[in-house]
Amino acid sequence: PTMKTSRVLTYRGWRDGATQLDDLAAFSPFFTRDSYALTGEGREPERIKGVLVTDNFLPLLGVNLHLGRSFTAEEASPDGPPAVVISHELWKRRFEADPNIVGTPIELNDAPVTLVGVLPDGFDFGSTFAPGYRVDLLFPAPLDVMDNWGNTLSVVGRLAPGATLSSARQEIEALTANLKEERPELEGWVVFGNTERLQEHVNGPVRGALWLLWGAVGMVL
Repeated sequence: PTMKTSRVLTYRGWRDGATQLDDLAAFSPFFTRDSYALTGEGREPERIKGVLVTDNFLPLLGVNLHLGRSFTAEEASPDGPPAVVISHELWKRRFEADPNIVGTPIELNDAPVTLVGVLPDGFDFGSTFAPGYRVDLLFPAPLDVMDNWGNTLSVVGRLAPGATLSSARQEIEALTANLKEERPELEGWVVFGNTERLQEHVNGPVRGALWLLWGAVGMVL
């Protein structure tokens, strides 16, 4: 649902300046191009999809993890400890629903990454945000590094009490105009599109998961 811009700094500007949104979280929209090799466990390597998300992504959506926790700010820093949250389906299929798996390392691309959480059975990132793609891994997004990547973020915001979709849209447009005046590096980059309720953007077979997202508005950076 769709606002586009060039830099992480715009997301931060929106998040710092918004009063019509309680908070904003983000994820990388380009995860469909990449995959990770899950190795170890004495089993054949398996190719699975993963996506970078901000450390507040799951709390903003109201997702209560089945096991463990979401990411910390330290894990989302450029030199933070490697961490991952896995899907409920992967936890059952690959790790035999081990209730003691949180805090242990798993091997991704032949490197250890600490498993800090398991998503609930009712939350499917791929079905909600990219129908047709199964996503089994969430990683903390290092925004300070991603700031140099160009168009890098899809953004979800939760409306503040008393705010409307129209007031949120107007505020985002005003904040964007101010940012472009204050930051010359944004000159020539166009923020375009519209802002819409996420449940109106996502429909069909994923409708059952929308209770996690009810009342949110979505933007794509």
